[in-house]
Amino acid sequence: MRDHAHDLAEELLAELGAQTGRSSWTEIFQLRRIIEPQLAMLAARHADDQDVELLRLLAEEQEHEENSDASTILDARFHLALAKASHNALLVRMVARIIDLLSRGRREFLRVPAFRAQAAASHRSIAEAVAAKDPQAAEAAMHTHLDVIELVVTGGSGA
Repeated sequence: MRDHAHDLAEELLAELGAQTGRSSWTEIFQLRRIIEPQLAMLAARHADDQDVELLRLLAEEQEHEENSDASTILDARFHLALAKASHNALLVRMVARIIDLLSRGRREFLRVPAFRAQAAASHRSIAEAVAAKDPQAAEAAMHTHLDVIELVVTGGSGA
């Protein structure tokens, strides 16, 4: 049963990759809203000290990073580190694919200094909720993060 579920998830990931050019922002944000708040909750429940240290470090580095390309890399690394903090290998793989889907949009979004600052502040809130082992706060912080980004990216016409 586990192998069958794993195979289905792999098929989904492959399909997402094949449809990258056709996926709308609405679809991407729907996917993120399904996965990332729950992921933040899992990270708050399962993160160890090393996970927390890395999340805090990445959030801090992003807060001080002025280069948009470097900030884009830090942003992606934060989301991947959050997935790893869940200690769920399949979620790590799914988040890695979502990061691929978002690469161009993330780069454009983070070119604007105010948006870089907002993303870094959101990441700090998520990291602190994970550090506090507070799943509800981690979920709420991720919802807030996604709300802000979606509003900016879609101009309020998103999911």
